Amino acid sequence: QTHLHNITAAIMSELKQDASEAAQFEEQMRAAGEQVHFDEDDYGAEDGDSSLGVALEAFHEKLLHEDSVLRLDPATLEEWQAQYDSSMRTLGDENKEADMTRIDERISELLDAAHVPAFNASTHASELDYFTDLMYRAKLAPYRDELLLLLRRWQEGETPLSAPLNRVEELIDMNVLQPDVLLVSPDDYESYKYEDQYD
Repeated sequence: QTHLHNITAAIMSELKQDASEAAQFEEQMRAAGEQVHFDEDDYGAEDGDSSLGVALEAFHEKLLHEDSVLRLDPATLEEWQAQYDSSMRTLGDENKEADMTRIDERISELLDAAHVPAFNASTHASELDYFTDLMYRAKLAPYRDELLLLLRRWQEGETPLSAPLNRVEELIDMNVLQPDVLLVSPDDYESYKYEDQYD
């Protein structure tokens, strides 16, 4: 997970440099009395063609679905986080033999208590993988509307790509989003590129 975060941080750093150059250009334009617009001819078209643009489009598409988030009360989410942390410590301790059966049983108990669907092996690799997915959906819930607004404004050319991207980085640092949230598989990348060409 740390490795993925480092990759994300490197991407963000490169983007911030681009955003800084864009900000300098905007300042020069304003000083010359010109009005700057974030329209498709500037940010929109280039952003949509970039790998980061494709990643944000995929993230936006995911957020549009109600099941992208999970509504949990704070006490339940805190209990889930404690179980997740405990599981990670156990799995990461070479001196302890991880009892996956016990971990899975505890996770099942928490899922049952929260009245969420049980683990399905056809959609997730393990009970812990499913539990982690649901936990991060719950963490994301309070921020969904804010992100949808930022992403919509970017796609409509009202704001540069750096606006939603910086917020995503902040939420990764806050452990609300997983570090790989903007990673897009090659197949999905080509799919989004194809759709953009024929929109």
